[in-house]
Amino acid sequence: MEIKSRLDVAKNAMWSSPQRRGERRDFAEKKREKRALWRFLRASSAFSAPCMFDKLPARRPPRLGGCKVIGLYLKRRQAGSLSDNAAPLRSSNFTRLATLPFQWLIVACAVCAISNAGCRKVESYEKPLTPVRTQAVEQQYATGGAARYSANIQPSTQLDLAFKAGGYVEEILALRGRTAQEGDWIAKGTTLARVSNNDFAARVKQARAQLAEAQAAQAQAKSQLAETQAAQNNTKRELERATRLLEGDSITRPDYEAIKSKFDVGQARLETIKAQITMAQARADAARAQVEEAESALSDCELKAPMDGLLLKRGIEIGSFITPGAPAFTLADTSSVKAVFGVPDVAAPGLKIGGFLTVTTEAAPGVQFRGQLSRVSPSADPKTRTFDVEVAVANPRRRLKPGMVVSLEVAGDRQSAPVTVVPLAALLQVKEKDSGYAVYVVTEQDGKQIARLRHVQTGATLGNSIAVTSGVSAGEQVIVSGATLVSDGEQVRVIP
Repeated sequence: MEIKSRLDVAKNAMWSSPQRRGERRDFAEKKREKRALWRFLRASSAFSAPCMFDKLPARRPPRLGGCKVIGLYLKRRQAGSLSDNAAPLRSSNFTRLATLPFQWLIVACAVCAISNAGCRKVESYEKPLTPVRTQAVEQQYATGGAARYSANIQPSTQLDLAFKAGGYVEEILALRGRTAQEGDWIAKGTTLARVSNNDFAARVKQARAQLAEAQAAQAQAKSQLAETQAAQNNTKRELERATRLLEGDSITRPDYEAIKSKFDVGQARLETIKAQITMAQARADAARAQVEEAESALSDCELKAPMDGLLLKRGIEIGSFITPGAPAFTLADTSSVKAVFGVPDVAAPGLKIGGFLTVTTEAAPGVQFRGQLSRVSPSADPKTRTFDVEVAVANPRRRLKPGMVVSLEVAGDRQSAPVTVVPLAALLQVKEKDSGYAVYVVTEQDGKQIARLRHVQTGATLGNSIAVTSGVSAGEQVIVSGATLVSDGEQVRVIP
């Protein structure tokens, strides 16, 4: 305790000396100077480039620029109101800076010079020109009532094939080492699939056995009929002889009656056998009908292609159970197809059966298919309110596939005067009160390409272009790509 007390006394004496008190004052003064410089840097960040002082938030908006603060500092030093070690003022961040020593002012001036250089670099940045694509305004001859339609390709004949008999699928047609798949070409009469036929085969055997039994009974009855007929013929001759003898009193009446009674019994037997033969024939016919029915049911276990066609769909697998009437395959004849599309009621009367139309598709560029108008629906579709139209197209090479989208144009009368058209991609909707349309026209001005907004009046649509009645002239260049990125009067860069 005594040693600790002595140490505390010595420590207090050391820090209470005049020299130590002066050192503490100098340290506090330097700390205040550093804080004032830091406030100046934060204030001058409002006049410098963002790249230097983006992370220095200012607590209050600056009242003076950095150069004015430095000028204020120099004036106060010339007046003699400041010294290198003068106490800082507390009126504001900028008047406080005026009390800094001269060495700190040099650092502040260097920072201002760097920041001003950053400002000049930012101000020298120029926005690059917006690249755009242009297309010339053209003149075209429009056709009166002409319209382009999109149509769907459908096969001329399409069948859903189903089994008449239900059961488990035992076999499916194999082509090139695999089961038949969508897109395979199937020949007429080819067996596509087969279901289990054990029950139907047993019925066929039973029906055939009944037919054989009926045919045997019929043959036996015919044999009895032949024997009875022969005996009856002999009895008839004896009766004729007995009749002649009775007339000559050469035979007694009882002998004659016996022969006649035998003839009558033979005749009755003959009629009975004929009835048996008729019944046997009926049983044989019934058995034959049963055999045919059983064989037909047995053949229904196989599904065969009724025509040459393209397999569009297969809905069964080996081992699956299928019910009678459930579609198993979809077969289509694509050697001839039809293009189906809808037209409004105003265009339907102008379509004539037998007219020829040209069909094109992007799947076969440069190829035109000639089709003939084959059907116009007499009533409109209740949902779309359009009339279905069918155009028959020969497809010997099967280049048109079911489900493809094709285009065709129903032509009309050609107008005598051309119309000015612009691409649809160049058309912009103006967001103003009149809510019209406009395009950007690129013009040359002092060697620069300037985009100018032009209001236009639109007309009929002609394919990928639209007719305009005012606003632009043929040959002017309109922006078709990048129009939404420019403004009126802006300089642009045209790219090919």
